[in-house]
This record gives sequence, structure tokens and C-alpha cells, in this order.
Amino acid sequence: NRMIEGAPVNVKDYGAVGDGVTDDITAFNLATAYASITSSTLIVPAGIYGISSSWNLLSNIKVQCAGTIKFLAGASGGHVVGIYNASTSLSNINWEGGTVDANNVAGQNAFGVGGFFGAVTGAKVSNVTCKNAQWDNSIFGGKGFTVQHDCFDIQVSNIRIEDCSIGLSVESTNLKSVNNVNIGNVIVDNCDKFGFYGVYSYVGGIEDPDKLSCIVTNITLNNCADSYTNQGVINLDRMNGLIMNDVFIRSSARVAPLRGTATNSSITFHVDAPEIEDIVNLDSSGGIPVGDVNLVPSNLIITATARASTQIYGELITFDATKVPINCRFDIRYETPTGPTVGLFTTGMNNTSTYKIQDVVTGKIIEGSCDNDPSFSSQYYKQFYDTQVIASSLLVQDAGSETRLQPLKGELKLKDNSGGTRLITSTTGVIVDGAVQINVSGPQIYSGTGIPSFSAIDGSIFMRTDGGANSLYIRESGAWVAK
Repeated sequence: NRMIEGAPVNVKDYGAVGDGVTDDITAFNLATAYASITSSTLIVPAGIYGISSSWNLLSNIKVQCAGTIKFLAGASGGHVVGIYNASTSLSNINWEGGTVDANNVAGQNAFGVGGFFGAVTGAKVSNVTCKNAQWDNSIFGGKGFTVQHDCFDIQVSNIRIEDCSIGLSVESTNLKSVNNVNIGNVIVDNCDKFGFYGVYSYVGGIEDPDKLSCIVTNITLNNCADSYTNQGVINLDRMNGLIMNDVFIRSSARVAPLRGTATNSSITFHVDAPEIEDIVNLDSSGGIPVGDVNLVPSNLIITATARASTQIYGELITFDATKVPINCRFDIRYETPTGPTVGLFTTGMNNTSTYKIQDVVTGKIIEGSCDNDPSFSSQYYKQFYDTQVIASSLLVQDAGSETRLQPLKGELKLKDNSGGTRLITSTTGVIVDGAVQINVSGPQIYSGTGIPSFSAIDGSIFMRTDGGANSLYIRESGAWVAK
């Protein structure tokens, strides 16, 4: 009598136990098949439901989950829960609530939406927690929530992802489309490889801008990629057609916020960490794995706000020097006590790209069109830091090479091409107001208080700063002579 078309279907009516030990996959598959035929709501009540293989949903079904779906040890299938079918297209699927636990089984995703062989259209997923997905140390699995391959009109909202290798991923590979995908209100915690992973494959160099269209809004990435700082909290592998708004990156460790290659995309993010490694890194070696690395970043708008309580390392914007960004816009505001440790760009940019950089601490702004002048970084530091040499640091350009040095308070060290070091200090080694010594070969210039009595090379000059009777002395025949 309960098998009435449209009436709710409960997995326990089909034999599910929900004790976390029993394998409930057969009961889930039977209940899913009937709910799909009758276009019914499938109820998963409170409990922990162990399954030994992937639970794949079918069309015309709404799942209301109050329990936890958990992979048993040794389970396989690629994902715990999937809106996926290997032979036919799926549509009109709605999932709400519950927890999906991959149980740290290697190579498995927690929740997957993907039309590998048949398209998925019109799916909605909301209010679910995904956790404990671990990759297999090659290229498979480990994603808390993933949207992949021939997905259309997909809505994902209010998702929490915890303790996975990769948090959220959007993937359009093998020229499969991902179109009109909207993802919002996502919290990702403690995903050690990437917080967000996006890939769009350019197979054989073929580009089709209609293959991917995805909007991600209001996503928080907490303590992600701490052990993979060189690959980025946000990792993009040949991405195309991505819009990310209001991305918040928070970490208690050193992180690289954005790494990888992309075109025809717009990304806005905020990062707050003690140490930041490159605010924007468009190096083509950022993906896992990297296939067609010949992608040149183009038609990008990147807006970033970065706050490092200790230091920013590397460049504010960096990229592969052989793949200079084209038609890109960079708008970056940063805040750090000592300023970045190196330059603005690793090399000159194509003059079709523009930038606006603001130092929040000083309030200074530099903006304009990028060019191929190798001294651009030097010009940037000259404008920003000429008055802050001691408070921050100094970029020295010598015969076309740039060296960024971090002095201690009260001293300045400059390294020349021969490897020598010139030290500005007083003759006693103690910095006092007005005391300067420049160590070079030949006569030197000094300043300080009192009458000079130290040894120096003939021709050297001493400028007295304490208002004595004589203010200028020149070293002649081994003695200081007042002038």
C-alpha cells in the first residue's frame, strides 16, 4: 500500500539498517530505482549508512537526507554519492541535507555531479556536508564536492567540505561541457592540497569558450593548501569561463592564494594569513596533472585584497616569462608591516594588460599599462619605498639584475655584482643620528659628531653634524685638516 506514485520512499523500507557497519548499498539502490520510477521523494532518516560502492542517483528524484552516507573500508566506485550514470543522461534531481563521508578511502570523492557518458541537466544540491575524501597520490579522487563533464543548469548551495585533499572542484575535460553551473555559499575547511580546483582541458590545443560557464559566489577557504603552498589555495589548470566572486581565504600558515593558468575569467578574492607566497601566480605548472601547458593567460580580471600579518614573499603578480598575459586587468590591494620582499612582476607584461596596486599601509597607489621594460619593478619600488628604506627594504638594480634585500633597523646592505657587501654604518659600528660610512675602495665620505680622530684614506671627507667651529674636514697626508 505504501508503493503509491508520488508517495515518499524511505530507504529503511527497503532494508537499510543505518548502524554504520552493515552494507546498505543494495537497499539504497532498490529505493532509488522505485523513487525514480514514481517521481517520489526519497527519505534517508538519521543514522550512519555504510555502503561498499558508489550510490548513484537516478532522474526524477528528490532526496531528503538526515543521516550520514559513509564509505565502508575498501569501498570503490570513484565517489560516495553521485549524480552520475555511465550509460544514460540524467535530469530533475534534487538533493537536500545530510553528510557524505568518504572515510579516507584513497582515490574516492565524496559527492560527485558528472555526465561522463550522458549529460546531467537540472540538478540541485543543498545543505550537505562532505568530508574525508583523500586522493590516491596520482590524479584521482580526494575531492569533497565536484562538478564534472557535460553538466547543464546545475545549482549547488550551502555546502560544507571538511578534511579532504581537494575541497571544491569544477572540471570540464575531454571537451565535455560544464554550462550554467551556479555554486554559492560554500565553506571549505582543512583541505590540504587545494581549496578550489578548476580545470578546462584544451585537447590538442583546441579551445571552445562555450564548453565551460561557471559562477562561484561566497566561498570561504579555511586553512587549505598549507602543505602545498606552491600550488595554490585556488588552483586553475587551463581554466576557461570561470567567474568567482567573494572568495575568502583564511589561514594560520603560509599560503599561495592563486596559482595556475586561465582565460576568459574573472576572480575576486580576499586572503588573510601570516605569510603569503605570491598573491597572483599565473605559472602554467600549477595543475595536477599539467597537460597542455601552452595556454597564455588572457582576458582575465583579477581583483585581490591581501593581508599578511608577517610578510608577503615572492612577487605580487608572477607568471611564466614565455607566456606573458594578454588583455588582463589586475587590481590588488595589500597590507603587510614590511612590504613585499621582491618586485611587482617577474618580467614585463604585454602592454594590453593593466594594473592598479595599492599599499594599504602607506596609502600609495600605482597604476597604468604594463610594458616590457625590465626596470618596471625598480620603478615601482622607487615610487613606493624611497622614503621607507629602513622601515621596509630596498630593491637594488645593478647591470639589469634586481636584488631585494631586507635590512635590519638602522642599517642598509647593498650587494653588487662581484658579490661584495657595502655597509652603511658609523665608524664605531653603532648607528647614531648623522653617522654614515660608505665602504668603497678609495676615499670615503663620513659624517658624525666631534672632531674626527679615526684613520682614513687620504682624500676622504668628514662632515661634522653637531655645530662645532669647523663643519668640514679633509684627510690630507694621514691627518684630518679642518676647512
